[in-house]
Amino acid sequence: MGSWCAGGLLAGFTKGKLVSDAVDLGIAEAQERLQDSAINQLVQSQQLPINRAIRLRIFRRVSWSITADKLQRRFERAAREARHATPWEHLHVSRDDASRSVHLFFGNHPISGIVNNDIEVGASLVISQDALGGVGVLFFPFESLNVRQSKPKLIWGYYDEPQQIYESEIRRMLKDFFIYSRATSALMGVMRCDQKHVEKLEHRSRMFEGGANVKGLHRLAVAILVVGSITTAAVLVAWIVTEKSSLEPWAGLVALTTGWIAAWVQRSRVALDRQLSKAMDIEKIEGDERDRRMDKSGSR
Repeated sequence: MGSWCAGGLLAGFTKGKLVSDAVDLGIAEAQERLQDSAINQLVQSQQLPINRAIRLRIFRRVSWSITADKLQRRFERAAREARHATPWEHLHVSRDDASRSVHLFFGNHPISGIVNNDIEVGASLVISQDALGGVGVLFFPFESLNVRQSKPKLIWGYYDEPQQIYESEIRRMLKDFFIYSRATSALMGVMRCDQKHVEKLEHRSRMFEGGANVKGLHRLAVAILVVGSITTAAVLVAWIVTEKSSLEPWAGLVALTTGWIAAWVQRSRVALDRQLSKAMDIEKIEGDERDRRMDKSGSR
């Protein structure tokens, strides 16, 4: 009787364990299917924004040809008018579809100075599209062996897409380019108003080139953030230990300042990444333009 009861208990225990294991396995499988479904839904939810991003890049790349046509027409109009209005030097227009760029530039001419038989290379305005569809606008100065500018290029502007280059923007960049050209040519004396305007353009260019500046400020902000955090902790400890109510507003003020610095550090990190990304594109544009200027002859 005892052995029969023991066997029955053992069989019941074994059956119960099998049922429990089956239930646990079923729950695990259900949880796994639930997680798989969540992953599938997440991936599927990204299909639409990914397709939109792909179409946006394609649209920006395709729309460049339309914008380049417009820029070429406006630059050619400026070049034709310059032959009558500024006969001292001719303007030239070129377009390179391979590098997705349009150029407006002055010719080269001889110039006297310490170096004999020197040639002054004409100033140029370069508009070029990068791989992501953004468009950079650069000015390059008149240059010669006798006269060199401290800043070899000027970043006039950067657009996220070609459609942002409106007619008013074209007129504005042309006006600034003429001022910049007058101020950098050794054949003309620099007027004070032109010099002031070029200084503003150079300052704005440094903002576009601000990767190094932002990087330095970012490191300074991180250092201030560390010091602020330590100071906040010290003030809080002193407040708790001494129970002085006069320390309470100081603790709040230091904590608030540290929080704002932390937010600024995060924003500066994003700005640094954007500036460094643009800087790589700008370097390529600059290299291509340097090669073009080196290859050009000294004719007007």
